[in-house]
Amino acid sequence: MRFVTRTLVFVIVILVSFWFTAENANEIVNIDIAFLRIRASLPLVIFVSLLMGMAASTLLAWRTERKARRRPPPPSELPPRDPSPDYMDAYAGRETEPLERSPLG
Repeated sequence: MRFVTRTLVFVIVILVSFWFTAENANEIVNIDIAFLRIRASLPLVIFVSLLMGMAASTLLAWRTERKARRRPPPPSELPPRDPSPDYMDAYAGRETEPLERSPLG
């Protein structure tokens, strides 16, 4: 049921977008950027602005992910350190004293 609902919403969004484009295809807008003036159709301006917003969002997410990967995790999230075989070999011949049993068990 969830798939059908999502598919229906997707189709409705596509139809509304097509209707908007058909109704406003002849609408020309002027975009003034500092020393530059761009004349373009309204649907094209909206489409390009959506693409630029998605690209900016993707780049920011990518940059944040890279920063998170470079940062070491806090000590509470580090996995326990397994002693290396060299570490174990250094203490293999050493005699250890027996540990006293705890009264708690």
